[in-house]
Amino acid sequence: MSNLCNWTRQREGALLMFCGLAFVNIGDPMAGAAGARTISVPGDYYTIDAAVDAARSGDVVEIDGSQGPFEDDLEFQAYQHQVLTVRSRPKGPTAVILARPGKNYIAEIDNRANTVMRITFENLIFDGNGENPTYGIRIYTGSVEDKEPRTTLDLHGVAITDCSTGLQSGSTTGVHGCDGNWGAVNWGALDQHTVRLQITDSAITNCSKDGIRGYDVVGNIERCFIAYHGNQAVHTTAARSFAFRHNIVAWGHSSSVHFQLAGDVDIRNNIFTMAQLNQAKRPPQRGFGLVLGGSLDGGRTRIHNNLFVGNTGAGAKINPAQVVISADDCRGFPVVADVRNNIFVANGQRTGRESTDPDFSYSPGGIQGNHVTLGHNLFQSSRKPVTGLKLDPTNFVGVNPGFQDPVEPGEMPPAAADPLTAMARARVLAAGYALSASSPAIDAGDPRPILNDGGGDPQGTPRGDLGIYGGPGSDWTH
Repeated sequence: MSNLCNWTRQREGALLMFCGLAFVNIGDPMAGAAGARTISVPGDYYTIDAAVDAARSGDVVEIDGSQGPFEDDLEFQAYQHQVLTVRSRPKGPTAVILARPGKNYIAEIDNRANTVMRITFENLIFDGNGENPTYGIRIYTGSVEDKEPRTTLDLHGVAITDCSTGLQSGSTTGVHGCDGNWGAVNWGALDQHTVRLQITDSAITNCSKDGIRGYDVVGNIERCFIAYHGNQAVHTTAARSFAFRHNIVAWGHSSSVHFQLAGDVDIRNNIFTMAQLNQAKRPPQRGFGLVLGGSLDGGRTRIHNNLFVGNTGAGAKINPAQVVISADDCRGFPVVADVRNNIFVANGQRTGRESTDPDFSYSPGGIQGNHVTLGHNLFQSSRKPVTGLKLDPTNFVGVNPGFQDPVEPGEMPPAAADPLTAMARARVLAAGYALSASSPAIDAGDPRPILNDGGGDPQGTPRGDLGIYGGPGSDWTH
């Protein structure tokens, strides 16, 4: 316990640094290139958009946050900004960029030319400021046949808040299926070029629709706080070679996180909590913590060492996807997933004492080729923990995981909180989900050495623990 308390204090201090006391520094790939400049705002240019307009590839736009907030709309063009970094001044306050009235974005990245382009944002706050712009950050892509990443967006220590959609990369692929129901994938819309998203230590909050939408993406989302969204916290279609790790996802609606047609996706050591009933759906739809719909090219999704707690629907829901090839040609894409070393607690809409949803839901949808394995998980509920699969003896059913100090819903940061401060607070609270010394989840994970605990404050032997502080990603400080 002492190690955990030390970690908590250290993490609280480190996290608060994201609110303006210290900064991430990831070196610019063009640093040292001939002619690369650091452009100061408001020193060299009074506004950020004027500095961006004047910037050349390889430059750094550095903002003095003490002179803000700045009301701007930023445009990044492929012909001018192949590589560009926009950041707050190191060791100064975080710069706040407010939405400009009448604009449907705060920052727009246009790479419909399909060139190689990399934009980095560090230690910034993009705030809709009551204007509810359509996007905080919007990436436009063009059509190509290959799947090499053309656009890269790096977000480090960034907050996006009070927008309709926080971040959208690419164009939507949703369509009505041959059965007339919404939610199928338009195969023809997947010819857009691939975007690499690299989002770390960032907070995306209070979007009236979705927090993050990514279409045809690779990359990672790690150590982020994604919360208080009117629909989904994260939606991806055709994510490949993608890592979703050490995130806290709370208070989404319908499905908090939705990976559709995932190919080789790693979902580890996350908290999925308090997904809410979506009253806008008819009939109203309970909130699922995680939804996995179909796999791309047979790619497997690994769902390991997560915590699913307090969602109104199933903690995790897995099923095939329907893909529309043409107007009269719809095909089912099977799902391939490995679900192990997770903990499921108090999921499912409850009426009185009855649960109407399981902790984990699987439906084969009449599709051949599905392959879903479920092993070494803990389900606190003994009543209908799983539908669609039989549990083998490696799983625990009706067992209390024995957390040290589990979080009550009222303890979560309020929706109105500053997003970076809320992220700091949520991470400190997450330490309460560490396992107590007598927990049955200690050393209860899959015994293969590749799934052993990887550092931080694991308990017992090197064999993997269940839950967010177990397995190779047990150390949340990295």
